[in-house]
Amino acid sequence: MKKAIVVLVMLVAMNASGQWVQLSNWNGANNTIYSITGDSNYLFVGTYEDGLYRSTNAGETFTKTSLNEYRISSIAVSGNNVFAGTVFGLYLSTDKGNSWSLNSFNNLAILKIFIQGNYIYAATDSYNPYKVYFSSNNGVNWVQTNLSTQKITSFTYDGCYIYAASKYTLIKPPIYRSTLGDTSWTLIAYVDSLSPDSRQSVGDLISIGNYIFAGMTNFQMYTRSVYQSSNYGVNWIPTSLDEGDVFTLSTTGNNLVAGMYGRGVYLSTNYGENWISKNQGIGNNEYISYSSKTNNYIFVGSSQHIWRRTLAEIVSVQNISTEVPSSYSLSQNYPNPFNPTTLIRINVGKTENGKQKTVVKLVVYDVAGKEVARLVNKELQPGTYEVTFDGSRLNSGVYFYRLTTETFNETKRMVLIK
Repeated sequence: MKKAIVVLVMLVAMNASGQWVQLSNWNGANNTIYSITGDSNYLFVGTYEDGLYRSTNAGETFTKTSLNEYRISSIAVSGNNVFAGTVFGLYLSTDKGNSWSLNSFNNLAILKIFIQGNYIYAATDSYNPYKVYFSSNNGVNWVQTNLSTQKITSFTYDGCYIYAASKYTLIKPPIYRSTLGDTSWTLIAYVDSLSPDSRQSVGDLISIGNYIFAGMTNFQMYTRSVYQSSNYGVNWIPTSLDEGDVFTLSTTGNNLVAGMYGRGVYLSTNYGENWISKNQGIGNNEYISYSSKTNNYIFVGSSQHIWRRTLAEIVSVQNISTEVPSSYSLSQNYPNPFNPTTLIRINVGKTENGKQKTVVKLVVYDVAGKEVARLVNKELQPGTYEVTFDGSRLNSGVYFYRLTTETFNETKRMVLIK
């Protein structure tokens, strides 16, 4: 049985929805989804057996491109250029998918493509041996690195280093580190330090600020689903998520989204310390893998189906009125007491110094003053907003939520009863 694949992609916003909405016009439904990515205007869907599809209207309709290769393992977009990794090499389109040509690696399977600035990284899926290459001139020339012993499943970049994660070895799943344009990679850590024979793999890597996160596959009961590093990958600690395999990680600002194999979608607003289920409309048993982001939509593909949901809704911030309030205010949550969700309404007044937006933070703390959720941390236009707080993974008790801007600060109390 083929592995069910799901991909997260953030694209242009079209309409707000309180749950995932299945895209009925996905016309590649007889083929397992294998990769998805996009930008503000295009959505690309790679299949296991039927080539690459494209949507120019955020998933309303899809058209099959001329790229008919058997398996589209990875897609990366940079301006008008689209790179597609296949079992027969790396293909390039310079016109957003209208036409394709074999760029390089003829008859060599490409498992992963990663673009950072002017650099393109390609990881091969060949047993003799696995290799990683990079190009600094749009794929015209490629340089082989010293990384040639591991099957690379993911790359990420934190502003200082580029990282590569691998499937398990006979020891533990390794993390490698390099600098952009350097041919030398260094093994810096093994993610799971609990067992030398757990046979775990790193399904995905992603970074938020100074943090790097690793989603784990081949889940073991004594391990966790997502690990975190705050010192450039040298040491790793488990987050609280322990629901199963994570094949994809994505970010929405400072928020972290995890795609679970057989568990749906989970969201953390405080760097992995707490997690909230976000499965409304698709259920709790969807098999989710691979992720990528662009603007204001999230797309998930589960085996042969695709859903979408607005980015603003998944992080639980809804603009319910554009009328400019006379001042900033923080309302009492409703209901209160609550179990497990409650709504918090905030008014964002006129900005200072003629700015169109103001930085707004809405944070939840426990009675000891420890942050348990960061609900809002972004620039907002003047208006009235509703924010959903989900306390399903917290203990019963008293919590405090604080609204902070440059000129306003207010705290209120709420009670979670289970």
